[in-house]
Amino acid sequence: MTENLTAQTRIIIEVIGSGDNKRSVRRAVLLDTRRGLLCELPTLYIYRNLGQKSHNTHLAILRDLAFYLEWSLIKKSRNPKWITPETRVKNNSLALTRREIDEFSNWCELSSKELARIRSIDNTKIHSIPSSTLVDISTSNARLRNLCNYLIWLTQDFIEGVLNVDDNSLIKSEKYKNIIYEAFEKNYKSDKKPAPVYSLDSNQTATFLQAISSNSIFPNTNHGNRDKLIARFLYETGLRSGECLKVTCTDIKYNYEIRPGKFINIIRVRHKPNDNADSRTKEPLSKTLSGDITVSKSLTSDLIKYITNERRLAISSSSNIKEHPYLFVCHSGRTIGEPISQRNLNRIISKLKSLKEFPTWFSPHSLRHTHLTEIANIAHEKGKDVRSILIQRGRWANTSTMPSRYSQRHIIDQAAELIEERDRILDSLK
Repeated sequence: MTENLTAQTRIIIEVIGSGDNKRSVRRAVLLDTRRGLLCELPTLYIYRNLGQKSHNTHLAILRDLAFYLEWSLIKKSRNPKWITPETRVKNNSLALTRREIDEFSNWCELSSKELARIRSIDNTKIHSIPSSTLVDISTSNARLRNLCNYLIWLTQDFIEGVLNVDDNSLIKSEKYKNIIYEAFEKNYKSDKKPAPVYSLDSNQTATFLQAISSNSIFPNTNHGNRDKLIARFLYETGLRSGECLKVTCTDIKYNYEIRPGKFINIIRVRHKPNDNADSRTKEPLSKTLSGDITVSKSLTSDLIKYITNERRLAISSSSNIKEHPYLFVCHSGRTIGEPISQRNLNRIISKLKSLKEFPTWFSPHSLRHTHLTEIANIAHEKGKDVRSILIQRGRWANTSTMPSRYSQRHIIDQAAELIEERDRILDSLK
């Protein structure tokens, strides 16, 4: 979050084209709230150097650069003679010294809120960081990494970007970039252990399935039927919530011929960030790779029924929007017919927390964990290649370590059986 920081991320909706070709494009920018002007260089860095990255990635990097800009303001307020990295680079100097990078690394352990508080009181006597304000290691490392890349880009752009650049300037640029890279590199900390895989156990899964097949949580209305279908969709596909929100009506393939005479039902998952067809202010996160995943005939049939009934009714009831491709839509209010947001999906799934003995950690992503854990267990029992199945199902890169995390439960179970067998053998020898 850039909470209370001077530089704030903003989303600008820019309308381009006209007539049938008219569409909205989201752009992430960094705004200086003191002057109401763009922070030009960070915003330029995003679109000149990272234009192919997703909109959500742009926002994340800009939040880290907002943190850096706040730190720069603290440095300037405590020492008016301190020169900002941007000014140094324009003057062909090193952006930050090794000592300053070490100092920034320590500040990276603070939350954005705490950094803003320190600047507001301008307390020059603060020399230690209160432990209660520390962020996790991955956040600290991301700030360091993004500032490192930004400063390297600045150095290259200002020194090497001039016309008729000479050899001495190129040598100086390489030297400065190496100093920056090495200084940041030594400040990265070992990442914390991967988060545990939180999936529902067999009893909780049975409770979940009963809830989405009855009207106990979700009523028998257009809203309720959609909500039950979304919960079921997440559980049966193992998709991330952002991927669920990005699925379109044409991504559902009924009776798809995978080979001559063999028909299956699939959902086509597309990794398509920065989609101009997506009118949502905050585009759902698209993370893993594109791919086709098989689903049951029953789920496919129910999705098609939803498209032709509840969804069509919502679209036709709206007076101010045109047809769009996204599967799940709002069914009432001023946003009727529009694609639902991540916040709406979270609210839908959070209703299931009211179920008796349901875990407090339950979230939309828990259904992905549950699905992939069940697939891993079944694959183990059938003697299948678990890793390749999970790679395809989870749509990770071939080098991913994620499949091993989902098969861990079965491995532990197998080890327990071996220990029991060993104990029986030892008992027989007594």
